[in-house]
Amino acid sequence: MKRQKFIVAFFSMFFIWACTPEPLDIEIPQADPKLVVYSQALPAQGLVVALTKSFSALTLPEEQKDSTKQDSINNLFLSQFLVDNALVTLNGPDYNDTLLPIANGVYLATLFPATPGLTYNLKAFDPQTGFSVDASTSALPIVNFDTVYAKRKFEDDSSTISVHYSIDDPPGEQYYLLNIYSDSIPQGNFFSFSGNNNHNSIAFSDREFPQNEVKGIEQYEIGKSDTVVVTLTNISRDFFDYIKARERSDNSFLSEPVSYPSNVNNGLGFFNIHQPSAKVVEID
Repeated sequence: MKRQKFIVAFFSMFFIWACTPEPLDIEIPQADPKLVVYSQALPAQGLVVALTKSFSALTLPEEQKDSTKQDSINNLFLSQFLVDNALVTLNGPDYNDTLLPIANGVYLATLFPATPGLTYNLKAFDPQTGFSVDASTSALPIVNFDTVYAKRKFEDDSSTISVHYSIDDPPGEQYYLLNIYSDSIPQGNFFSFSGNNNHNSIAFSDREFPQNEVKGIEQYEIGKSDTVVVTLTNISRDFFDYIKARERSDNSFLSEPVSYPSNVNNGLGFFNIHQPSAKVVEID
């Protein structure tokens, strides 16, 4: 009886294997590279613009082919996509200047006013590739916290804190980006979508709050710091949709492809000039 079961199992596996189709070699065309724009307003300092080139997820560094080296997506690999020596200009009713290169692929608009209600146009040209992009966006007014404070979640040495906040929400539909940093606001790693280990953020709309009271409690892991910097940024609906698309992709280069909204003509990324309101908060 056992022998019969073995024979049946053997022939079953044989037929399953025989019916398995041969794998097909499929060539997937890689997307053409484009310029990618990232921008960040620095309170009372100016506007930083990072300029990079896009690359295919199928483009892997040499060490990825070595099974002993799996951390392939690193700064050494990504640095080849930084766009240096580009001509980057920013124009508006009260501002007209060429941005200063301050690091590889990073450009600064000094003393940028970001006057609420005015529209500004960014242009960038890469002489090495001949690629050029342009983007326009409007400045929004700064929205401040009504109240904000932080408490440790459990005991004094807990790394978890809760941030309690309420917002002086103006009339109309508004979108916000709430950020928390331990120690200080970082200069930024423009390839790290989720920021550094001390950074947390959440995007939301005032439509999510009943009775027009925009307030809430968020929990974060921040280590042993005694203070945190909490920032609130009034953002546009388009930039809100861009952030939500990034969240759906889990902020990873290697996740399921997501179609990102963009306001950059002939390129990718998002040009924004939203200015944050920042508060230094002592943790109770």
